[in-house]
Amino acid sequence: MKRVLESADWARILIPLLFGVALALYPTSFQAAKALERGKVAETDQRPALAATQLSGAAGALPWRADLWERAGIDALEGGDSAAAIPDLERARKEGQLSLQGWLALGDAYQKQGDLAAGLATWETRASLGGGSKELFERLVDGYDQQGDLEMAVQALRRWKASEPDQAEVLYQLGLHEAVIHPGDAGVILSQAVAADSSLAEKTRTIQTALNVASLEDDAAYKLLIIGRSLASLGDWKLAAETFRRGTLARPDYAEVWAFLGEARQHLGKDGQAELTRAEVLNPDSVLVQALKALYWQRQGKPARAVDSLTKVAGIEPENPTWQLELGNALAALGKLNQALEHYQNAVRLAPVDPFYWRALAGFCVDFNVEMKTVGLPAASQAVALDPNDPSGLDLIGEIFLKTSDTLSAERFLQRSLQASPDYAPAHYHLGFLFLQAGKTSEAYQHLSRAAQLAAGQPLGKQAQRLIDQYFR
Repeated sequence: MKRVLESADWARILIPLLFGVALALYPTSFQAAKALERGKVAETDQRPALAATQLSGAAGALPWRADLWERAGIDALEGGDSAAAIPDLERARKEGQLSLQGWLALGDAYQKQGDLAAGLATWETRASLGGGSKELFERLVDGYDQQGDLEMAVQALRRWKASEPDQAEVLYQLGLHEAVIHPGDAGVILSQAVAADSSLAEKTRTIQTALNVASLEDDAAYKLLIIGRSLASLGDWKLAAETFRRGTLARPDYAEVWAFLGEARQHLGKDGQAELTRAEVLNPDSVLVQALKALYWQRQGKPARAVDSLTKVAGIEPENPTWQLELGNALAALGKLNQALEHYQNAVRLAPVDPFYWRALAGFCVDFNVEMKTVGLPAASQAVALDPNDPSGLDLIGEIFLKTSDTLSAERFLQRSLQASPDYAPAHYHLGFLFLQAGKTSEAYQHLSRAAQLAAGQPLGKQAQRLIDQYFR
């Protein structure tokens, strides 16, 4: 007959067993607890890479703490190790412990590993669960834009709009995307964006004007060129580049759209030379193509190549002062100052009543210390005569007088510049320098400080700050 075990018997059996299990687990549990503590300290000390290593180890030893996988993965990503972040975050997803932040981080990790498709799939999975956020939709739209899949970007924007129907920026972005793939639908959406935020009126007017012009054209590639240029003017080079790319597909022999695609790629941190070369092969006599090629070579630090393109442009449009000015700039970069001066003078001969070109000529003389009295001063005087209230022209003539030691005239014109525009930083700088030379330290400090404040982060502001540090510290 079987005997029923009494509680004392159970105790004799279970206590040694449990004690043995505890002894077996003790080193692991202790080490995991220490790793967890070190991970917390590393997070507090903002050392995410170390935190990730410690928390990942703790998560492996503490199966009931599945939440640690997400923390380890996010820390690994913040520490710059996206490869290590992925398995930790995937483990958290498998365990059902992935928060919205974790989903975002997992997609980011895939993207940083060069697998944007996996990143998009991750974010789409999270979006399908509902409760999307601005950060989630932003990643989806940006990712699809990078892929050139504007149709999917529009779908993401529409879902975003459904969750935030009165969000002006969402409406605006949706309108811009629709302008490329469904131009007829863009106008209403852009109007809704302006209704939600009137500060968007000027930008939306730019794209709506382009849409109106494009609607009058039959050539699909030219329509896309018009819309793409308006997007570029708004600074949306990613969307502009995709628009130009679609233009090249609509008409592969259209040189200008290839040239603009090359320009857009440069603004996105890519080279763009292949597209510009193709554009030149298609139409070597295109002013636009040669102008964009010249700009490319100037950015590459090869002004001689820019001169070649600008010479072609000036030959095609000999009456256009802009090309003379650009030739002067490129020749000046080569140190060919006499030739450069000739082209600046050509520009004012072609546009004798436009103060812009007279200011450019005077500015060239000042910048390169060339013929300041004989050419620069008369040019600056003519600019002021044509536009007496322009602060830049008044400052320019004041600077010339300052550099030619006529301090009384310099101060008079610099004060006039500030009367025309009290916050014109160059005039404050030049007045500050003038007063510094004259020993009027109080006035000098006042103007130099104002220049440093108004032009903070710019070369002029930095130079003003250097004078302040040198003479007033």
